[in-house]
Amino acid sequence: MVSKLVVFDFDGTITHPGNDLFFSCFNDILDKNQFESINKIVKKNGNGFNSAQSVLELCRTYLNLRGAGWDSELRTLGYKKMSILIKNGLYYKQALKVINDSATKHGHVVLISTANIRFIAEGAMSALKDRSLLEVESVKLISSEICSKGVTRVNAGVGKGVYLREWMKMNILGSPDSIDVYCDDPHGTDAGLIELADKTFVVPECFV
Repeated sequence: MVSKLVVFDFDGTITHPGNDLFFSCFNDILDKNQFESINKIVKKNGNGFNSAQSVLELCRTYLNLRGAGWDSELRTLGYKKMSILIKNGLYYKQALKVINDSATKHGHVVLISTANIRFIAEGAMSALKDRSLLEVESVKLISSEICSKGVTRVNAGVGKGVYLREWMKMNILGSPDSIDVYCDDPHGTDAGLIELADKTFVVPECFV
């Protein structure tokens, strides 16, 4: 029986604000006009579900123009970009302390729920693990999912709530006794998590 589910956003919650791994990676992998086109969508429509879906679909189109292998390329970029943030101290040590401490407590499950796509998130998590900052293997991941054929999951805005419910149903056979959510954008890309939270901790205030 799961007594507590601890859910963390990644960009702006584990990392410092203004260091979004998604945009940092795509700034490298797309050309200038392509990158500006995805920026325009976010500037116009914000960080909710519909905006994220449009951005992911456009990114998939651009990635397919590169040919095969962009998944491993993004995973490598996620690792590289996170390594730079770690080197420069642009992450919250307290966030990782909460994650590591919670994951070792009986009945606690830790989940990272990110709007970022899986390849980038996996690369970033590997960088944290290789530097012994993410000390436990049991931390789970829900991310946005794209493949060459389409966008299969938009884990942003209300989508974060939809897929968290699905994950709980499939993995813990019901609802935990309580859900703690750590996030930086409760009214935008993290809105779906807030709907399910028993306690919400907004970054950076909760780590001060």
